[in-house]
Amino acid sequence: MVFFVIIMAACLLARLLDLSEWVVAVAKALIALLLVWFAFRRMSGEISPVLYDRDLLLIYTSAIAILWNLWFFGFW
Repeated sequence: MVFFVIIMAACLLARLLDLSEWVVAVAKALIALLLVWFAFRRMSGEISPVLYDRDLLLIYTSAIAILWNLWFFGFW
């Protein structure tokens, strides 16, 4: 719930400040990296077996192409 509030606050702030699209994209990418860093930092002991498994890392990487394809054809 906290992450949702952070992302929505960033969107509302960008709208209020009338920022350009690329500034909003960079801000959201930084927020995403901070959220991932927070998850690694806070729950590293619990999720480290999953995050550092080589086979799962390959599956995660291949999911990027699948999600990109779904996004592309969804907006085409």
